[in-house]
Amino acid sequence: MQNFEDILTSLNPRQRQAVETIYGPVLVIAWPGSGKTQLLSARIAHILGETDYMPSNILCLTFTESAARNMRERLASMIGQDAYRVAIHTFHSFGNEILARYRYKIEWFEESKTIDDVTASRLLDTILEWLAWDDPYKPGYGAADTIRDLRGQISTLKSGGVTPEIFEGIIYTNEETLTKLNPLLSKYWEKIDALGQKKEEKFEKIELFRRFTEEISSISVGEWVVQTAGYDTLLSTITLSLESAWNEYEDDGKTTWMNSWRDAWTEKDGKWARIWKESGKIRKQKSLAHVYALYQKAMIEGGYIDFADMILRAIELVEWDEMVRANLAEQYQFVLIDEFQDTNEAQMRLVRSILSVSTESPNVFAVGDDDQSIYKFQGANIKNLRDFRDTYADTELVILDTNYRSFTEIIDISRSIVVRQLSEFENLFPWSEKSFVSARGNGAVTTKTKYTTELEEIGAIVKGIEAQVGSWVKSEDIAVIVKKNKSLEVIG
Repeated sequence: MQNFEDILTSLNPRQRQAVETIYGPVLVIAWPGSGKTQLLSARIAHILGETDYMPSNILCLTFTESAARNMRERLASMIGQDAYRVAIHTFHSFGNEILARYRYKIEWFEESKTIDDVTASRLLDTILEWLAWDDPYKPGYGAADTIRDLRGQISTLKSGGVTPEIFEGIIYTNEETLTKLNPLLSKYWEKIDALGQKKEEKFEKIELFRRFTEEISSISVGEWVVQTAGYDTLLSTITLSLESAWNEYEDDGKTTWMNSWRDAWTEKDGKWARIWKESGKIRKQKSLAHVYALYQKAMIEGGYIDFADMILRAIELVEWDEMVRANLAEQYQFVLIDEFQDTNEAQMRLVRSILSVSTESPNVFAVGDDDQSIYKFQGANIKNLRDFRDTYADTELVILDTNYRSFTEIIDISRSIVVRQLSEFENLFPWSEKSFVSARGNGAVTTKTKYTTELEEIGAIVKGIEAQVGSWVKSEDIAVIVKKNKSLEVIG
């Protein structure tokens, strides 16, 4: 077993700050190679060594079974058998553990069975059969692609903690929002689109965009359904996107940043009028909400449950049953969340519900990096950091600024690529600076090349690989990282 004092001594000042700040909310920004995995295990060991709490009073949540297993093994090397008494779970296994523990409170849980792919498809196929002839999903009735699409979308909603009722509330709120936003789009963007590229016309565009932003910021809609559930509304998302656009503004007369926002949020209709992209999604979203509600009803009637239901059902139980919530809060005095950038609203609702029982500042420790978010399709992004800051005003922010894996050149070029996300982080924590240094110093050779087309870029990559392999470099030592899978298909 490792000597814990030796481990503590090996930590740099920022790592040690994160480990030794036992009480209150702590948010750690940990870049790849900054020693994050060691940090979580060391913090648990430190809590047990410095307090009278038991291993069972600590809850550590991560994303994969392999990560949970790795953490427990690392912790066992520090504290021995007590590591197996610490509650280390994936979010889904934690949800399942709550349901199993309080199964006597849930009538349907004892008799429920996990739904298989064939049964799930059959239920959806029956629902589609009875839809109106002009329903957006009706043309695809019986088609495997339609069933697969619906199952994927319903799974995503469940994974985000969005019940059919919440989804209907979101759609209703978005409709009200678009009703108020549409006149503003016509009012300002007809003028902006009509202006040319002369310098004075560009400045006029920017001034119109400023007034457009101000008017949107003054709008209010009935968001109670969405706010109660803790989800961002369409209005708040657009408002944040406008703030982000203005953060890129430089007083040089260029409107590229403004055009990027326009292309992300608006498009031209068949009559060349500018409309919100969201407008075309409402009808299909309403149909999805209807199908989702019928599907959940059919699952309950059939006694089925699926993987994503574990989180949803656990949230409902914890939020609605005061006794369950109080007992979980009493047991888990310390909550640690790994890969925080990838948590979605459902997972955080579960955590917040447990922590809400305490009248004092909760002992919650979240570690992650906004630049690494890989689950944005499930609602995970920099919003997690913003919500943490807003929920826990006394948060202690720790930035692990030493990278032990990469040379300085690698760090510098990667930071230049994610500079936009960096500016969003610094807007949330204006007193902080997200910068990194390499413990290894200089030693890497990097180049950064811009291409006019994707085809030209792919061609250069292929030629570069051929040249490297031709100079006796092994092909297995070459890595190609791309944004889209289809680019890999072309390269292959």
